[in-house]
Parts: sequence; C-alpha cells; structure tokens
Amino acid sequence: MNRNSLLTVGIFVSLLLNVFLVAYVGTMLARAPQMAMVADATPVDVGNRIADNLPSEAGTRLRGKLRDVGPEILRQVREYRRTLASAAELLRAEEVDKPALKQLVTQARDARAEIGNMLTDSFVETAASLPPEERRKLIRRFRLQ
Repeated sequence: MNRNSLLTVGIFVSLLLNVFLVAYVGTMLARAPQMAMVADATPVDVGNRIADNLPSEAGTRLRGKLRDVGPEILRQVREYRRTLASAAELLRAEEVDKPALKQLVTQARDARAEIGNMLTDSFVETAASLPPEERRKLIRRFRLQ
C-alpha cells in the first residue's frame, strides 16, 4: 500500500468518525434533556465496528489497540459530555454568556478531536503494520479502489 492509499484510508476513517460525532451530538441535543447524555454507542464501539470490517488479523490488532486506549477515550468522552452539559446549562439562562459558551464549545470540540485522534492513531498503526496483501483487502473492503 503506497503512502497516498494509506493517507486516503486515514482520511476516510477520520471523516466517518467526524460524521458520527456530529450526528451523535445533534441527536443528543434534539432529545429531551434527561436523555441528552445517554449514549447508545461509545467511540470504542464505533472502533470495534470498524474492526469488524477489517481483515481478521487487522481487526484483532485494532481491537487490542482500542482496549489499550479505551480508558483514555472514555475519559475524553466523559469530559466531552460534561462540557456539553455545561453548555446546555448556559443556554438555559435568560441571557447567554457568549464568551463562556464559546469556551465550552471549544473545549467540547477539542475533546471530540482528541477522541478522533486516538481512534485514527489506532487505525493507522494497525493498517500500517499489515502485510501488503492484507492492506489490499482493506482497500477493497472500504471500496477505495
């Protein structure tokens, strides 16, 4: 797998994670307040679903990497949710404190980005360590060629 193909796969995975996170946040904000912080799937679950689509050896490696970074990802998810809950509290006020809201939105974005970075790093390390034939299978599975 050449560098461009690996970069394409990485960008594709990053795009999938960003779409998931944006959809997740939008769904959570649209739900009733008591339901807003209940997650049906964690980013680790999403990573495991990606691992299900990888060739068997790669899937096993990715699941192992996700187990290694899972506690840190979950810590970031808790931080992300805490920040979103704080932003929701600011939005309930009669007058919105725009600087504080901007700071919270920025913190949430940074936490979400860190989650995506950890998932992307795990995927890239896994994909880069595969033998050439397994990488070709990976490309076919993601229909990149």
